[in-house]
Amino acid sequence: MSGYRCIHIAGTNGKGSTAHYLANILKAAGKRCGLFTSPHLLKWQERIQIDGENIDMPDDFETTLYEGGYFINTAKLAYEVFEQAGLDYAIIETGIGGKKDITMMFEADIAVITTIGLDHADILGKTIDSIADQKAGIIRKNNRVYSHPQKMRAAGIIRDQAFKMRADLKELKKKQISHIRHDEDTILFDFSYQGKEYRDIKLSSIAEIQTQNAAVAFMVALDEGIDERAIRAGLLLPVMGRTEVFEDRIVLDVSHNEDSLKALKATIKNQFPKQHVTMMFAAQKTKDIKKMAPVINSFVDAIYLVELDDKRFYLPKDISRLFKNPKYLSGKGGALQSSFRYVEHIARNGILVVCGSFVLTGRVYPFISSV
Repeated sequence: MSGYRCIHIAGTNGKGSTAHYLANILKAAGKRCGLFTSPHLLKWQERIQIDGENIDMPDDFETTLYEGGYFINTAKLAYEVFEQAGLDYAIIETGIGGKKDITMMFEADIAVITTIGLDHADILGKTIDSIADQKAGIIRKNNRVYSHPQKMRAAGIIRDQAFKMRADLKELKKKQISHIRHDEDTILFDFSYQGKEYRDIKLSSIAEIQTQNAAVAFMVALDEGIDERAIRAGLLLPVMGRTEVFEDRIVLDVSHNEDSLKALKATIKNQFPKQHVTMMFAAQKTKDIKKMAPVINSFVDAIYLVELDDKRFYLPKDISRLFKNPKYLSGKGGALQSSFRYVEHIARNGILVVCGSFVLTGRVYPFISSV
């Protein structure tokens, strides 16, 4: 038995944001909190944090993580680190699945299931039912369970699993979130929970989808007895790579599937109306590019497909037929910075969006002068 309370998070979209919001809230409340997430943006140590700080391990230790499975080894390392860290809480994000995920080694007290969609179908199955079944597998006996708004079939599977496990399920309804408004680079919204209204909750984000991730974190924290002031303070901290805006015209986002791209589209349309949209894009071969491309084509005016020095990614020439008038860029080695500077100049009279994967967004991050 671990000496800390554990919050286990599964889902297709929103896992990382919800995990970071919860970690920030708990830190603001004075709780010692471990956080395990994936993938990382800049350094592998980001995956394992305590009180908002990356674990103190050398960069070259990463080479030892590949043998036997990178994610499996980082999860095991997180387990070992957290057992010795004197934590009050650990927040654990699953990898791709749920019930068969290595993170099931953590003895969770609370389960959170974020929005479920069609992603990683080659592993989890090609239907919402099969994917939801895997995600709902993190629900343990007598857990508290929180769910984001879900498609009808996914919601039904989560309810069935919660019933079987005699778990207390609390589902966020979209109507609990109201009066969403924007104030420069922040969002304000109102939220109702258990008969009480919480007004003017502030997020350092321009993406309205983040209100759902924040609301679920708010629910969990309230039920854990966390002070409202700490919750609000934690939610105000930004989450890296989630529709971040730099210099008023560069947007970095880790959207990497159809649903997350739809959310990105809504944000761009809302926040940058009538502006020319240029995109730098790269996606892994495991992604359903045939479903992603139409979303991109529906709001992007110019797209640059980036060739990365990573065999996991599509080559631009193999997916170019799916996009409107695409151009190619080299992202190999030092060429990525030159390519970014070139597109940044081309897009100077509009906005530039970088998305498609954590890898591309993370590699571009250091090129932003305001970071």
